[in-house]
Amino acid sequence: MEHTFLLEHDYICFPIAAKQPKVLAELFADGEKKMEVQIPLAEGKQDYPADFYASVYCPALRGREILLKGELSQAFVAAVRQQDGRPITDRVAEAAAGRRPKIHFTPDAGWMNDPNGLVYQNGTYHLYFQYNPFDTEWDNMSWGHAVSRDLLSWEQLDTVLYPDADGMIFSGCGLVNDGQAFGLPEDALLFFYSAAGGSNSWSKEKAFVQKLAYSTDGGQTLVKYADWVMPTVCKENRDPKIFLHKETGHYVMVLWLEKNDFGIFTSPDLQKFTMTQRLTLKDAWECPDLLCLPIEGEGEAWVFWSADGFYYLGDFDGNTFRTDGVQLKACAGGLPYAAQTYAGVKDRVISIPWLRTRNAGRRYRGMMGLPRELSLRRTPEGLRLLQKPVREWEQRRREVFAACRTGLVTFATASTQAVEVRCLLREGTKLWLEIFGLSIAWSKAEGSLRIGEESVPWPGALAELSVLADGEIIEITGNFGIMITIYERTEESRSGIIRVESSETADVHIYEG
Repeated sequence: MEHTFLLEHDYICFPIAAKQPKVLAELFADGEKKMEVQIPLAEGKQDYPADFYASVYCPALRGREILLKGELSQAFVAAVRQQDGRPITDRVAEAAAGRRPKIHFTPDAGWMNDPNGLVYQNGTYHLYFQYNPFDTEWDNMSWGHAVSRDLLSWEQLDTVLYPDADGMIFSGCGLVNDGQAFGLPEDALLFFYSAAGGSNSWSKEKAFVQKLAYSTDGGQTLVKYADWVMPTVCKENRDPKIFLHKETGHYVMVLWLEKNDFGIFTSPDLQKFTMTQRLTLKDAWECPDLLCLPIEGEGEAWVFWSADGFYYLGDFDGNTFRTDGVQLKACAGGLPYAAQTYAGVKDRVISIPWLRTRNAGRRYRGMMGLPRELSLRRTPEGLRLLQKPVREWEQRRREVFAACRTGLVTFATASTQAVEVRCLLREGTKLWLEIFGLSIAWSKAEGSLRIGEESVPWPGALAELSVLADGEIIEITGNFGIMITIYERTEESRSGIIRVESSETADVHIYEG
């Protein structure tokens, strides 16, 4: 069917009946195609059963005649609405009611995956992300946008990039335009992303290319820059991550090419990139990052990162990354994925991963992990990655309990708070704790961490263990950041009782925030 209406407001809001069969919906303005998305369509002739509304900010179309085209029902069309002002989700109230985590970012509604375009400017951390605002399943890859001043409290803003004739908007990076590239001011923000040709019917038979968008209003709106395209190297090459290499003064791009192959490219001015290395890393796949990390107490070293949290130590001279190819793992378990680091941060390296959560019973799916500061430490096994929760969490949390003893410790807390239990062990061989109904046990003899019914390899001695519970997510950090696992708690418990038991003397600290 076709439905024509005059757009009299800034937002078009589409009713979403999540996980229903999808239909193609096209939106035209004065005969020009502006949008194409797959929308789940529920049956029913009256009172359309919307789980939530997907709002599309389109002030440039205000006052124009809009044509909505597709196999859409009368009930759906009748439920489409217009409004001025962005729909607001009360995150604080929902977190207090236990309906979403408090310090882990979750989208207002819809599906979320990889973090994109992480950039810091003028006191604001921008978090863009792979987003389907039209369903709680993967599709219609767009860029959502959220901002924070402290990396813990987030506000979601308008979606900034939608699929177009070049395909869906896949992952990419952001940076501040310090070099005034493309004739844009130095405070402009630049965003390089993958246009996934062939991923929607609008881009049929096109290949993946890398494209550019920019912002001159502090990241609120992004403008696609039609005059810059990086041609296809391999059919589905994607996920550009760009940084300025200080020693050579050139920009470096790392890009996934195919299979376990990545490309390293350089450019003096961001205009044209030349490949300097094709790198094969066993088992590594997509979402690369190339990082220069400080070593605790001495120097620095380079790390190549891939989506699964696999990392490889080596050296980088601005053109070539040299590594022994030994794969190390940043996290035990498979929940974190596609972590990206922030551009524009001068004194530390901050990383955020996507957590592949199920979020049963919620109107959203997916969340971001707690931002962490990355560094390296020398251990008997060699250099190893440290991933400490950002210092903002330590500044925000407040200690509510402290004890030093052997045996059982019990404490009652509010289960809607973000709660951290930190245990410092003195030659302990066994540790057990229960938080919000979930049991976590470590035994040196078993060499594993048992979380509920799951067992996670966790070899070696355990000097320190931190368990941070925030709604349905549990982040477990061992030995001050060397060992990490993240767990989704799918069974809700209203119990606010925390119990800790150690075979030897342990310092137990409990924090809320």
